[in-house]
Amino acid sequence: MRPPLLENIDLRDLSEESRTALASPRGITVVQAIRLYRELKEAGYGNEFAREQTRDADAGRNWQKDSASKIRFAESFWPEFVGDVTFEDANKNDIRDALAFLPRIPAKHGKGQERYLAENGYRELIERIDSDEETDSEANLHVLASRPDATEADKEQARREALQPRLRSETIIKHRRTMRAVGQMLYDLQLIDKNPFEICSVSNSDKKRMAAKEASRARTVWDDRILTLFHSPVFQGEIDDPGEPLFWLPLLARLMGFREEEACQLAPEDFGSDRNIPYIDIKRCDANHVKSDESQRKVPIHPQLIELGLLQLVEMRRRQGQSRLFPNLTRGQTKGKFSENFSKKFTYYRQTNDCYWPGLDFHAFRTTFHGDLMNRDKSDAIRCRLMGHEPRDEGDRSYSQGLHIDVLLERIRDVKIDISMINSPFSDAPSEARKKAETQGLRVVG
Repeated sequence: MRPPLLENIDLRDLSEESRTALASPRGITVVQAIRLYRELKEAGYGNEFAREQTRDADAGRNWQKDSASKIRFAESFWPEFVGDVTFEDANKNDIRDALAFLPRIPAKHGKGQERYLAENGYRELIERIDSDEETDSEANLHVLASRPDATEADKEQARREALQPRLRSETIIKHRRTMRAVGQMLYDLQLIDKNPFEICSVSNSDKKRMAAKEASRARTVWDDRILTLFHSPVFQGEIDDPGEPLFWLPLLARLMGFREEEACQLAPEDFGSDRNIPYIDIKRCDANHVKSDESQRKVPIHPQLIELGLLQLVEMRRRQGQSRLFPNLTRGQTKGKFSENFSKKFTYYRQTNDCYWPGLDFHAFRTTFHGDLMNRDKSDAIRCRLMGHEPRDEGDRSYSQGLHIDVLLERIRDVKIDISMINSPFSDAPSEARKKAETQGLRVVG
């Protein structure tokens, strides 16, 4: 372990917060490192922190004009994906997931208009803009349908006109290099022995590849690779608790489109029924994190989740007197959310069970569910209600207020996946796997 080279900078140029962080240099966090880098660059330091420097006020002012926005972005973007962990301990696969999201960020993010603000994180912003694109595309095609002479080329153009510009490859490269430079600064000052953000470096061949793919707008969704996940231990009965979050949370997101935090914070009292249709009530309460008023909603429970025993889990938690469906989940230290810690656990599980692919994270379940709804080409108001989005059309907003639970159930039934290989945590759950075994004269043990 190398001793810090803090004599290479003038600590008097730093805020008290940064000086305090440097008092225990080996524990500097991601956010602290980004802020330290910003302060040193604003003071006018160059990039060669391995040698002694003095500040250059003119250089500092020029840096603020040219690069300050990149460091502000880094301070909000990277902690969402890697957490405000000790810098040297940032997980490389979390960094890879973040890099997969970068090209999908709207080019207008953070530039005044409310719709482009990432107040609830960049994942939510991307999801919201994706939804707007789908709505606009449907509207364009609807107008086009009135034209008897409309061609396939016209339809393709209508879909293209609905697309929102995303970050240019040049901007993505700058964001990547900024975070790599933060790590290089720490390495040169001997505050870390390895820079996990070295993975953000961009070669000339990388630049050419990124420029060539700039127009590509493919979104990451779970395809047949989800079957590999379903053949992993948790879904094959290797769990100690029937309420194992690694089992239930991915299924809630894939079959009902729940956000990660929405699923993590579920309570037995959130489950009810209307017209004999079981539902889950996503709502605000003192301890819950619900993104918006539109996010509060009652969603009919997908029949396949009932087959796997979700309602039995609810009854079990009620008998136990538990206030949460997943009582052993813990909140993260940065944002106080259950999803902070669960996301890391889910990433580790995928990495250690040969079902990890960059970009195919928990949020991709919800993206895939959303795509399933869009592919059915039905009411946009119903889709928005199930997703917890605000309908953009005034008529749809009024219509959505009167939607009955049975109408929502009909739509959610359109979403189906193969669960025949999944072993339910409850031996008496009427799962597809169990029914299939029974028809073949077999007995499922569990």
